[in-house]
Amino acid sequence: MRRTYQKLIISGPIFEWFTFHDKPIFYGQGRNKGSLRIGSKEPTEKIADTSIYRAKSQIRRLISANAWQWGNDDNRIYLPMFLTLTFKENIQDLNITHKIFMKYIQRLNYFVNNKKITTLKYVAVTEFQKRGAIHYHIIFFNLPYIERMRLLKLNKVWGFGFYNLEPVYNEKKMSNYISKYMYKNINNKVFFGRKKYLSSRRLKKLNVVLDEIHIGKIISLLPPESKKMDEERKSEYTGNYNYKLFNLGQGKTIYNLLT
Repeated sequence: MRRTYQKLIISGPIFEWFTFHDKPIFYGQGRNKGSLRIGSKEPTEKIADTSIYRAKSQIRRLISANAWQWGNDDNRIYLPMFLTLTFKENIQDLNITHKIFMKYIQRLNYFVNNKKITTLKYVAVTEFQKRGAIHYHIIFFNLPYIERMRLLKLNKVWGFGFYNLEPVYNEKKMSNYISKYMYKNINNKVFFGRKKYLSSRRLKKLNVVLDEIHIGKIISLLPPESKKMDEERKSEYTGNYNYKLFNLGQGKTIYNLLT
């Protein structure tokens, strides 16, 4: 088991560098896999708050790792597409709507590919309307261009209510969607004990670097102008730490630093 006072999380163009002042974190064989887990004596409210925080961080990082990172056979990068799906009927059971949603994803894959293969990459969250009805917000990372006439047919593929699909052209608009829609109901008590978002398989994953030597080498490659945040923070579990955030820019990754 090893210990470190630094952690670097890389998700697409975003680099988050944590430097812990008070307590190290441990990794490798025999490491502590987390202080909050099933059976923990921590208060239920504290576990719920931690779960919400982790879910929000995971959603944000998954989107950063995948937005503007998927291309077609001609290496043309896909624009992320933001889709909202609602139900006319006042369906409030997540078990029912999740089944309908997954069936829709299967049909959408067939609509796009004309064969029964699953290629679409996405992250989706559930929102509850004031009347209690459920609807979904989805960001697709590799949905190809769809002509207007086919888009009208695509609405029928859903068939349960309102359908709105629009492209996301820049990071600012993506951030607005995340903060306005993707986080909106994630702290609803109905999600306690169950996954707070849905995602496709084989998304591009975030990378966590814990070796301090490797972290130093990577940080040295980042251009000074990419630093967007540098602040001192405090955590109940790790104590005081410094948090730096770097952004290489839309569509870029660590591989742009190596070429």
